[in-house]
Amino acid sequence: MYIKNIDSIRNTTCQANHSTISSYVHNFILENRKFPTVMNIHMDTGLSRKTVYKHLSDSEYRSKFHQLTSCMHKFMRDSAIETLYYIGVQERNVSALKHYLELTGDSNDRSNSSVTNYIQINNLKVSREEFMCLPKETIDKIELMILEGKSGEKPEENLRKTWSKTL
Repeated sequence: MYIKNIDSIRNTTCQANHSTISSYVHNFILENRKFPTVMNIHMDTGLSRKTVYKHLSDSEYRSKFHQLTSCMHKFMRDSAIETLYYIGVQERNVSALKHYLELTGDSNDRSNSSVTNYIQINNLKVSREEFMCLPKETIDKIELMILEGKSGEKPEENLRKTWSKTL
């Protein structure tokens, strides 16, 4: 009978410590937006570092800790999505609303469409990759022709270099 009482007390103490650590970790994440160190848990709960290490290394606790962290990630993700919606609506921020729709899956798959940049002259289309594969002299001639056409005069050398960097 005496041994059962000791085991019962140990079990109760273990459960209380487990609950204390879990609650502390949960609240610490909410307040600080990061996970606490063992030293944080030790100092703020009054539990010994040995007890904290024991609970953190316990496979059952790890499983529950993983559930807690995955719930925290879900909570933080949901909170971030709600914030995006709020910013989009209150501040009329189209970018925030676009991200909100992409993250919630309500974008009608328009976000999956890709933009392909190319140069088209009459029926000839040249992609960026194809353009960059041209010989350097050809690229220089094209740049000069485009710049001359825009300004009507010979472009300065530094303008040509600046334009080629943006391509």
